[in-house]
Amino acid sequence: MSIKKTTLIILLLFCALYADLSAQDTDAVKAQIEDALTTSKKYALVNRDSALYYVNRAEDLSKSLKDKTLTIRVKNQKSAIHIYRAEFDKAQQLLEENIDEAEIDEVSLTTSYQNLGTVFNYKQDFEKAVAYYLKASELAEKNKDTASLGKIYSNVGGIHARLKNTDKASDYLNKAIEFLDKNEPQKMQVIVNLAALAFSDKKIDEAISLSLETEQLAIKNKIPVFLGIIYSNLCNYYLGDEQFEKSIYYGKKGIEYKKQFKQNTDVILNNLGYAYLQKGDPDEAIRYLEMLSPNISAELRVLTYNNLREAYQLKNDTKKALGYANLYAVLKDSISEVSQRREVAELTEKYESAKQEQQIEVLEAKDELNSAKINAQRSYFLIAGILGILLLVSGFLWYRNQRTKQSLKTAKIQHKLLQTQLNPHFLFHALNSIQSFVFQNRKDESVNYLGSFSKLMRSILESSDRDFIDVEEDVKALESYLDLQKLNTTNQWDFEIEMDDGIEDSMLLIPPMFTQPHAENAILHGFKEIENGILKVKYQLIVDGLQVTISDNGNGINENKEDAKQLNRSMSTQILSERIDNLKKTHQFHCKVKTESTMKGTTVYLDFPIRYGKL
Repeated sequence: MSIKKTTLIILLLFCALYADLSAQDTDAVKAQIEDALTTSKKYALVNRDSALYYVNRAEDLSKSLKDKTLTIRVKNQKSAIHIYRAEFDKAQQLLEENIDEAEIDEVSLTTSYQNLGTVFNYKQDFEKAVAYYLKASELAEKNKDTASLGKIYSNVGGIHARLKNTDKASDYLNKAIEFLDKNEPQKMQVIVNLAALAFSDKKIDEAISLSLETEQLAIKNKIPVFLGIIYSNLCNYYLGDEQFEKSIYYGKKGIEYKKQFKQNTDVILNNLGYAYLQKGDPDEAIRYLEMLSPNISAELRVLTYNNLREAYQLKNDTKKALGYANLYAVLKDSISEVSQRREVAELTEKYESAKQEQQIEVLEAKDELNSAKINAQRSYFLIAGILGILLLVSGFLWYRNQRTKQSLKTAKIQHKLLQTQLNPHFLFHALNSIQSFVFQNRKDESVNYLGSFSKLMRSILESSDRDFIDVEEDVKALESYLDLQKLNTTNQWDFEIEMDDGIEDSMLLIPPMFTQPHAENAILHGFKEIENGILKVKYQLIVDGLQVTISDNGNGINENKEDAKQLNRSMSTQILSERIDNLKKTHQFHCKVKTESTMKGTTVYLDFPIRYGKL
């Protein structure tokens, strides 16, 4: 054998040996990663620092391997540990990196979606949480991953329970149990939620029975960390059933386990105090009630103050009873004021959301029209090419007809678009004024003006996609608008609205938001430099239709350039002119507007043709 052949054989043997050693090294690293991930999962519920240490070790080891699947699995496990540690932003970042990976397998994608659902659940963004959970459930169903399905349905059921959607919550939780038959610890959590649902539906016996079942599962599976929660629930359920001895028994057991695992005991202490109070033992009641921590929530503190008041009354300690009664009254009023502020904020949010939804609908409809136009053009050219000159003429006529219909649709959509723009700034100014009443504790005014604002907002939103509304509806909207407008003006003025007797039950229809812009002009310009202004609006039947007159005793419309420029600033007046043209095209509905003005005031006449209909 030649030296060259011998050298080549030795080289090949060396390469084979090196490849075998490299493969062994890779397998060894993978085994270490798997071991680290398994250990991290074991520590997840009992020692989160250790769980994080082992998942970080797995992450460091995985960096030496260019294995995307393994890296994704490590990120999923690390996100779970961050969730346990309440580090939700860190978990979200890792999971969003995972779902953006093109090479992610369906099992890991299921886990990523599921963990993202849990992140948003903890962040109380329930809409996103449910969306991610349902994405995970689709993949789990496809892959027949029953274990994941059980956990997903359990979480979705829990969200619906928090949102008081009891029927949906019950459906999802019962579906979860079907898939968790072999996973008793997870099944136990689902039954705890079902018990809470039963108690909220006043099915106390069912709630107690389910809770006792979870107690046995916790003992059987050696999970004492859940016993504190279970016994706390049983204390509450027996309290609701007026079985005070059993309530006290489970309450004390609950405190024992909660203290062992450093869980909050405030709710159970309050329940124990109330149970002793119902038994007529004020001393024991006070002992437990005074053990509550100083940083409890305002709602729980209100209950505690009331229980302490009753306990000291039973002891005939009038001074302390009166002290807790005062604390209870002050805190209860404070909670009521916060609730009012939230109501104003929710009204604003709902109004803004509804406006955005309307604008999106209009844009989508425009896209549909453009798409329809393109399809019509394609059809036209296809017919022209196949059928020739004769069919070209009919195709052209058909195309023209389609374009006319599309133009009418476009006009109608533009009509809706313009309606959504009517003076939104005024509404937000009104809200600010209402908020000031709330802050000043002027409850009657805040309630009255909140009512006017709600009616006006509802009228605007409901009429935004309708071309006509009932006259009576228009009157109510105008009344609400004028009530709120009085909040925004510093000078004194008042208004009167009159309607002929035959109109109220006649189902006469007029376009919405036609009277309001003229009333607005009277207030902003007519009453600008006068006191004791009077605005009169009258709805009356005339020979050939319905007439609305809006008159004021203001300064009138001056012809100088400055005043003319101010009047032209009213966007609503320009919009009305365009709406009148659109109504002629779409409904052959001919409106007339006439204005008469002197130094003693201005009168606007709105003439509408008779139109009946069922809304």
